[in-house]
Amino acid sequence: MAKRLRVTSPDGDQRMVSVQDTTTVKKIMQQSDEDGVVRDREATLIHGVTVLEPDMTVGEAGLEDGAEISLVWSDPFVEMASWTGDKTDQPLYVRIPPGTTSIDEEAFCRCKDLVKVVIPDTVTSIEDRAFHGCSSLQHINIPNSVTRIGPGAFSQSSLTEVEIPNSVTSIADGAFHVCRSLKQVGLSTSMKRIEFMTFAGCSSLTQVDVPDSVNIIGPSAFSGCSSLTQVKIPNSVTCILGMAFHGCSALTRVEIPNSMTTIGDRAFHGCSSLAEVEIPESVTTMGNDVFEGCSPSLVAGRKPEV
Repeated sequence: MAKRLRVTSPDGDQRMVSVQDTTTVKKIMQQSDEDGVVRDREATLIHGVTVLEPDMTVGEAGLEDGAEISLVWSDPFVEMASWTGDKTDQPLYVRIPPGTTSIDEEAFCRCKDLVKVVIPDTVTSIEDRAFHGCSSLQHINIPNSVTRIGPGAFSQSSLTEVEIPNSVTSIADGAFHVCRSLKQVGLSTSMKRIEFMTFAGCSSLTQVDVPDSVNIIGPSAFSGCSSLTQVKIPNSVTCILGMAFHGCSALTRVEIPNSMTTIGDRAFHGCSSLAEVEIPESVTTMGNDVFEGCSPSLVAGRKPEV
């Protein structure tokens, strides 16, 4: 079945191109160039923030009828280790230089034009506030070489999903703080703690599966995750610290494992939909106002040992 795509040229002109699912990106580029000068990688097509490879077909690229794509006359990626602060007034595609081992502190902080970054597999650490405030950055691929993500590394960015590889052993305080568009996160199975405010204010996050490598859920780790309806806490977790789930107003039920010994002050404060909690006998320390502001019908009872 034929599809029609809207192609925008580098000059802003638009034209409709008729294609099939088997049409290659290279063929679309040729059809989109009235002078027929496009050859191989002299031009690049972009769909959203995805760079389409020349041999990729319409079907493989997932292009639907009416899809909008843009034609640029050169590789859109700029190789740089950090941003100078200059405004580009156009989408910025960045390739971190090969051989780089660390993305430095505040390397791209508040780079509002950054839409995509390619990180080489030589990088082992993403430092403090490296991508803080990158309000156009929706996707990031973190390679398996990374072991550390620093404080506020992606805070206040527009990431919609993130998969943290198992190579990562440390995610520092506030690494994804106030990523309001973040809906899905996959956590490393090598991390021992979820630190202070790691995902606080991620108001679109709906579900979290805490890996069984984690022992401690830190203070305010998920505070203000107002769309969070479900959290799976494994038997490895022994402590939920103060305000860890404060203000998770959509959370309806929490099952606390038999490994738990400590629940900190106001850990579930303001979870206004929380109506059922079973607390195991293993819990010996309960903080103040743990369930204050929860559902009036909340039943918080001791779970019998099996």
